[in-house]
Amino acid sequence: MAIEYIIVQDATGVQRKVAADLFNTDQYAQLTKLAWGADGTVTLVETTAPLPTKQTHGKTILSGVISASVSGDNNLGSIVSGQSVKILGITFVCTGANVITFKDSGGTALTGAMSFGAQGGLSLGPSGDPTIYVMKPTTVGTGLVINLSAAQQVSGFYVYLQE
Repeated sequence: MAIEYIIVQDATGVQRKVAADLFNTDQYAQLTKLAWGADGTVTLVETTAPLPTKQTHGKTILSGVISASVSGDNNLGSIVSGQSVKILGITFVCTGANVITFKDSGGTALTGAMSFGAQGGLSLGPSGDPTIYVMKPTTVGTGLVINLSAAQQVSGFYVYLQE
């Protein structure tokens, strides 16, 4: 692509030189540079400042594995002192019939008891906004637990914030 400069007239009648690319013998495409930023600010898109593709509000989004097969409580993650687990999205499948409750490691229920048949499951995708959770956050200083009514494999994953 060879950059050429053409003269265009703006809405006020002023002639301006703009960068363009000749893509046919007589057709030009104006070249533009992407920019982003809050109202009143501009950040040009460059190697050192790429175009953001998801808004995380400065938060690190983590993921965890669900792999439980013991009847009763199954810990899903480690406990971080002074922080809670906030689930943004979750997906799992039960190999056999099961009643599942999510709770924190202190015993506080985060969901009600949910009944699933064999090969049943749940999928709640993240909203794209890391301030919207799909279940109640764990109590500060506790981890995430999945409680199974039956010793049947439950497999899946979850995305979360630890804060």
